[in-house]
Amino acid sequence: YRLPVVASESPEFRVLESEWGCPRTVADDNELAEALRAVLEDEEERRRLCDRAERFAERMNWDYVAERMVDTYWNVLERRRR
Repeated sequence: YRLPVVASESPEFRVLESEWGCPRTVADDNELAEALRAVLEDEEERRRLCDRAERFAERMNWDYVAERMVDTYWNVLERRRR
C-alpha cells in the first residue's frame, strides 16, 4: 500500500528502523504525536518512510528469508568447525 508506518518502540521495530529506516518508532505519547504530525504534514518525511517501507516489503519475500536462513546455518557450521 506504500503507507508510512509509525510503531511503538520495541527491540524488533528498532532493528527494522536501524536497518531499513522504517517503521518510525516512538517511545511515548509525545513522540507518537510528533511522528504522526511529521507524517501528515511533511511530504518529504512521508515519502521517505513510504519508499523505505516499499523497499523493505520487496526484500522480505521467501527467497530472501530462505537465503538468510541458509547463511545462518553456514555460519553455525563454520563456528562448530573451529
